[in-house]
Amino acid sequence: MTARRRTLLLAALALTVLLGVVPGAGGQTQETDEIFTLWQDAAFLRGQQQYPQAEAVLRGIVADYGDTENVLRRAWCEILFTLVLAGDKAEQEAAAREALRSFPDLQADPVYIPPTVNTLLEDLRRQMFGSLAIKEPEGAEVFLGDAHIGTVPVFLPYVEVGEYQLRALKDGYEDYAEWFSVDPDGRHQYERIPMKRHKGLKYWGTLGGGAVLVGTIVYYAARGEDSTGPSALGDPPAAPGAK
Repeated sequence: MTARRRTLLLAALALTVLLGVVPGAGGQTQETDEIFTLWQDAAFLRGQQQYPQAEAVLRGIVADYGDTENVLRRAWCEILFTLVLAGDKAEQEAAAREALRSFPDLQADPVYIPPTVNTLLEDLRRQMFGSLAIKEPEGAEVFLGDAHIGTVPVFLPYVEVGEYQLRALKDGYEDYAEWFSVDPDGRHQYERIPMKRHKGLKYWGTLGGGAVLVGTIVYYAARGEDSTGPSALGDPPAAPGAK
């Protein structure tokens, strides 16, 4: 057995003892007796090097307690710890990617979980996410696809790598849309989204008034081409009884 593996096993055994003595170890809130028993079961199985069984217990917690964020974060960290002990790097990476899609900022407690887990999470976080910042125009509502991400100014530290349609809406402006790419560990920043202001009523009123004025000038110019002749519209009819 290598020195590194011996160290990890000792850490697992220490965690087993700790979880058997301190309810909610690892910074968790008070938990039900049922889930506390599940934590103990997973730690015991891990200490016995029964890693698939320990992972199954922890994934059961993920499935059954999906509405409790603290529980889910802890479960994912313990799943990763279990897989690190098992030594299957492909399984470690697959599970870490799954965990980061739910919690991009996931960090294992270094007091209870070996640093290998956080190193794995940090490496994959840089591969899987970039950031997006938008400074102007203030008050614009911003969407990635159909998902509303906030009101400008906006900063998203974790946007999964890929292609997105950015849309921006604001009263008094034309709707804006463009496609952009989020690169691994990339920082995509807009000082200002290039939204165009709507042409206001004053503009359209001025334009319409100008058109009327031009039309009037043309009309009277046409009438005045022959000032001595009859009107282009013809002479008005004689009044009744006039000779």
